[in-house]
Amino acid sequence: GFGIETSSREYIGQFIENVTDHDGEASIDLEIPCEDTWVLWGLVWWENGSSDSFYWSWDASPTDTVWDVMQQCGTSIERNWYWDQVTFRTDTGYCDTPEQDPALMDLTAGTHTFYLAGRERLTAVAEFILTNDMGYTPPGPG
Repeated sequence: GFGIETSSREYIGQFIENVTDHDGEASIDLEIPCEDTWVLWGLVWWENGSSDSFYWSWDASPTDTVWDVMQQCGTSIERNWYWDQVTFRTDTGYCDTPEQDPALMDLTAGTHTFYLAGRERLTAVAEFILTNDMGYTPPGPG
């Protein structure tokens, strides 16, 4: 379900893209230095308002926790690479009204695995930044 692609923009490099709806899974192990509340940012791209979301979770395969990339919902933000905070909503909610924006992730110290699963095709992510600084904003793309 996920393909590894290379961007024509030098500052992006490689990224993963969901190439089919509701298929594929990717994961990354992260060493969390201390118990705290964390926010995860992703450098994301999407095709359109119907191809703009992932499922996600910590430490288990995701089932219905949705990250709506840039909360598109059919809006007309120019397609480009943007930093976006992972949001939390259930699969029964609506993309413009997440339960948490950003998703507040309470993690203990130690190794945790972040899972990303395909929900809608042509949604991509190139990088992640995990921070416990709620005021942090990543610099421009890449």
